[in-house]
Amino acid sequence: GMAETGRGEASSVMAPMLPTLRAAILSGGGGAVLFHVHPSGIEAEPSDADIETTEAFDEAFDAIGLPLIDHVIIAGSARKRSYFSFKEEGLL
Repeated sequence: GMAETGRGEASSVMAPMLPTLRAAILSGGGGAVLFHVHPSGIEAEPSDADIETTEAFDEAFDAIGLPLIDHVIIAGSARKRSYFSFKEEGLL
């Protein structure tokens, strides 16, 4: 399943923990992948807040027995697509 649990502004997004965990549990899956979009035209590099948020979600998912499989940031433009995978970069 897929659920939108946070919505933000052009420069930030709130990442609500409980609704995100609830959606993951209710989907019945064996793990979760988080993703969010950075504003168009910039590279998909994680901010300090993205890293801290990912660490907090990883701990929370671990506490409820569901693995956090990845956190993907999508960015770029139609001409230059960009993404960042915490799993691929060894941060998960």
